[in-house]
Amino acid sequence: MSEALNTVKSFNQARQSQAVTNVCQKVAPHWPLDKLIAVNPFWKSVNRPYQDVAAEAWMLGGIHALPEASMLTALFDSGRFNQEDVDAVLKNSECNVSASEVLSSLRDGDALPEPFNTIAALIDKDNPDSGSPWHDILVYQVSQFLASYYQVTPDIPEDTTPADHLFSCWRDAMLADSGVSILRSELNFKASKEKLFNSKDEAFSWVFNTMTDSGYQAESYLYALLLKVNGWSSYIAYRNWHNDTGELQGLLAILVAWEHLLWNLYFDNRPSAANQLRARWHFERTTISTRLHAATSVQKNRWFALSAYEYAQQKKLQNLLTRHTSSPQPEPDVQMAFCIDVRSERIRHHLETVNPKIQTLGVAGFFGVPVTVTPKDTTISRPQLPGLLSASVSATPVSDKRDHYDSCAFSSTFQEWGKSPIGALGLVETAGVSYLTQIVNRILRVTSASDPVDDAAKADQWVLSRDGSPISDKERVDIAASALSLLAVKKFAPTVVLVAHTSETTNNLHATALHCGACGGQSGEVNVRILADLLNNLKIRAALKDRGFTIPANTRFIAALHNTTTDAISCFTALMPASLNVNLKEAQQLAQRERLRQFTDASPFMSDNDASTWFTRKSRDWSEVQPEWGLAGNDAFIIGPRERTRGLCLEGTVFLHEYRWQQDKENALLTLLMTAPMIVTHWINMQYNASVTDNEKLGSGNKVLHNALYNNIGVFEGNSGDLRIGLSRQSVHNGQEWTHTPQRLSVYIVAPKNNIQRVVEENPIVKDLIDNEWIYLFTWERQHNIERLYKGSWYQWGGISV
Repeated sequence: MSEALNTVKSFNQARQSQAVTNVCQKVAPHWPLDKLIAVNPFWKSVNRPYQDVAAEAWMLGGIHALPEASMLTALFDSGRFNQEDVDAVLKNSECNVSASEVLSSLRDGDALPEPFNTIAALIDKDNPDSGSPWHDILVYQVSQFLASYYQVTPDIPEDTTPADHLFSCWRDAMLADSGVSILRSELNFKASKEKLFNSKDEAFSWVFNTMTDSGYQAESYLYALLLKVNGWSSYIAYRNWHNDTGELQGLLAILVAWEHLLWNLYFDNRPSAANQLRARWHFERTTISTRLHAATSVQKNRWFALSAYEYAQQKKLQNLLTRHTSSPQPEPDVQMAFCIDVRSERIRHHLETVNPKIQTLGVAGFFGVPVTVTPKDTTISRPQLPGLLSASVSATPVSDKRDHYDSCAFSSTFQEWGKSPIGALGLVETAGVSYLTQIVNRILRVTSASDPVDDAAKADQWVLSRDGSPISDKERVDIAASALSLLAVKKFAPTVVLVAHTSETTNNLHATALHCGACGGQSGEVNVRILADLLNNLKIRAALKDRGFTIPANTRFIAALHNTTTDAISCFTALMPASLNVNLKEAQQLAQRERLRQFTDASPFMSDNDASTWFTRKSRDWSEVQPEWGLAGNDAFIIGPRERTRGLCLEGTVFLHEYRWQQDKENALLTLLMTAPMIVTHWINMQYNASVTDNEKLGSGNKVLHNALYNNIGVFEGNSGDLRIGLSRQSVHNGQEWTHTPQRLSVYIVAPKNNIQRVVEENPIVKDLIDNEWIYLFTWERQHNIERLYKGSWYQWGGISV
């Protein structure tokens, strides 16, 4: 007979429902492979202090949200920060502990308390030699079911909800599945399955009214279950990002049902050990708060050391910024607007070096053109805007090249077939010798592979529509005006180049992670092509004049693309000045020379041509696991005029967005920048941080072992386990050391303190990020002085942390 806890409490149904909703809302989304963008894996918890969230991540999920003691100690030993930095942080925090005590604790390993154990984990601890662990079997079965369920679009009947349908389908599959009994050799497992809950509501009722004594215990337990399959939880959270259907509750109910099944199995078949399990479960649920407090206390030293490291890096950058005196910008012949991506900073610096009459600008990568791309005569719809936003405007290229689209459609089908779990084998069998030829070509020749949708979207003219009808002229002018506002340019040069960016890799399941995060994990080529088309339209230019933007008759806007893997910049027109081609090549060579040192010790012995060939081969090598380092090393975001940083080499670690507060009379643009690009850069920063602090739980592990799920859902590492999220180890580690050091984003804004503070007070999410210490925010209004905003007060620069 099934055994229950002695204490039984009745939870109001409304309270129970709200508690379940609260738990599910704590899961951050993770985008699928074809739209992959960076995201803070703790995004839904930024309304709480980072320290508390880090302690909870460890206690309920065994997840490291802060760098481990060994990493911090290594940073100290290598001179990346020193005892004076630790002293400064401790002084600002008013903590009664010395720097030597902090450092000694880190060297001793600062052992964290044991994480919370679910019922499956407790049973595994009692029976360590009984075969495959129940926790692993649970994750395997749930993960395989979800892969089958989501690789086709679920057909949900009208009389049910997505959550109920998910749970019902799993229940049917579980009852028909005999595999678990074989894996564990449990003869009574089938009998226990007959007691499965009939609905998700029954599952939640069991948790609240039988297995826990309080809402706090219940919510902690449920959240711990979701963290056990954090990859799938995050994918379902993505599915509900713009329209929450409550589907995540279905997964949560499945996990509860598994725990209930194991509880019954144990009590029905091992009565002699039942009391021990009951006692251990009582200890687990009643000591959550105590152990959470202990984890916070232990992690405090890691927090101080991390803050000291950040303080040291801030001092280094701020000394560079405040002591820099930039030379006046000559009247530019060419203006080049780049995405704020840190990889653009290097090439911008070199372009300005080779030709001082080139003015570079930084702007959000989607260039203020929030659209979805729909290639002609297709039903494909691909986002070209930040994941924070949703687009109502669709962009379709003007083209009559029917054969081109047929070819792209075939190529797309071929690629999808080859990436599917079964199709990859079937493709080789079916294609036979012709596929062998492709393999040989890939080995012997350097060839590139392009995205079929990108190929279909190469056009200079576009139809912008909403709900199937072309948008009005006014709406087209609105888009153009919004983009020019982001550029913060009042006087235009004869040539204005709008430079999107892309990455060039082959055989890379996470290729979109190297593209533009502001463009939904795509190349920004479509956005700049559309914008150039709009801004070269004389009718739109005339209307823009009424909006305060006067574009000279001789100004030509040119769309271009920066390949971040090779640093080549390609312009999509023959009207570009010949001298600019020379400058682009010179800047490319300088950028490649600088980046080459990150990859090989042979860089001093390579000629410019050798280096260029080396990068090209790397970008097209189908066996290459580290085609580029992406945004590794990112640590700061500067919002202000380029003249403040022109002439500085910021080593490809800083995001740069143009902004002139004097032109922003109503603070509207600053509000936009702090609620969109600043959040996007924070997401990027946190994804890289998390992929280093815990690559097992928040990263995707070894990319050599990745297997793609159909429909671009994501990857498994091997053929089992949870869905993997975050960056692979190869994206942040070169084989000897990490290429990214975890460090919270430092944001510097060239604007008056009152302007900045007004935006913060009017936007709760921005206030949470600052006051809960997810980011640092500074004002750099005066050239030689930087101050930090924290909890409504301003402090002299220096990385105050508590």
